[in-house]
Amino acid sequence: MAVWKVLDTKDIPVRCRDLPAVERKVIYQKVTKSYKTTLDIPKGSLGETRSMGIMDQVFVALFYACILAIPLSFVPALTLSGLFLPRNYTIGLAAFYAILMLVPVAKDRRKEWIEGRLLQMMYHYSSYKVVWTSSVESQAKTPAIGSGGPHGVFPLGAVMSIPAMNEFMNINFVGGMASVVFSTPGLRSIGSIGGIDVGKMSVQRAIVKEGKTVGIVSDGISGCFAAANGTDEYLAIEDKKGISKMALRLGLNIAVVHWFGNSVCLEPKVDGFGMLKALSRALKMSIFFFTGRFYLPIPTRDPIVMCIGESIVLSGKKVENPSKEQVDEVHKLVVEAHKKLFDDMKGAYGGKYASKELVICS
Repeated sequence: MAVWKVLDTKDIPVRCRDLPAVERKVIYQKVTKSYKTTLDIPKGSLGETRSMGIMDQVFVALFYACILAIPLSFVPALTLSGLFLPRNYTIGLAAFYAILMLVPVAKDRRKEWIEGRLLQMMYHYSSYKVVWTSSVESQAKTPAIGSGGPHGVFPLGAVMSIPAMNEFMNINFVGGMASVVFSTPGLRSIGSIGGIDVGKMSVQRAIVKEGKTVGIVSDGISGCFAAANGTDEYLAIEDKKGISKMALRLGLNIAVVHWFGNSVCLEPKVDGFGMLKALSRALKMSIFFFTGRFYLPIPTRDPIVMCIGESIVLSGKKVENPSKEQVDEVHKLVVEAHKKLFDDMKGAYGGKYASKELVICS
């Protein structure tokens, strides 16, 4: 019988990352708690924030400032420099951003991230927890495709889920990221945590030829704007059926993931006319402003929890050209699975999530 498991990264000894992988696994098993049902998880326990030293908070905040503030600032900075500073200053600033865009960045450093201090501090900053149903463990070695959300302003939960999936659940996991991420100053460095281009060919190659499970933030750019809709939780997947279609074509199971806390740690600032959303979709990159802690482009310390629900198990048979009806049927299962997972876990997170509803939108 499947049970629910909860791993709170605060229970992992700080020096655990220095141990051999086999010894780390033993520690993870010891600190993981099991519950018969989601109702048995203490209410509000997943939304608890841990204490953290000021200097450690500053270090993590500076890292987030580098990956989030630099892409937010380079257009205004170049514009203002061109208007008010000598030409040489503008050329120098442009050269600086060009270097940040062009200097080679390692594409896959999952092992280094897992064993590094920075990731542990990121977990600590976000009081990061992983919750999953034990039934997914039997499928760990089978390549699958993941539907995760919400995206929010920045999919911080998704980024941290890549090393977490690899380390805590022993899944050969990578995350699909928009192409623009790998060429955006500052932001592109995050691709080394285990990101691949979210394009169809890249995802298929990772699954079919490399035997990896690929997670996709299913609401994408639309999810950036959906987060500004109101007080509920919004998942913009109503008309996004690409994951369902690919699962049918490749005969894959679909893993369903929800990142609690991801949509509230940064607040989007968008126009009420939908112009920025339309422009973002046209350019395939998010264009808007946002604020976070102290009104800066730094995430607040709202706890982030990755919840992995029951996988959608298809027949395993490949459907080369799935019909619209087949795709719609699987997509309906995906939507229902997302809503069930959210409803099952929101009480355990508690706080601002206890009264929220998951709204599926486009």
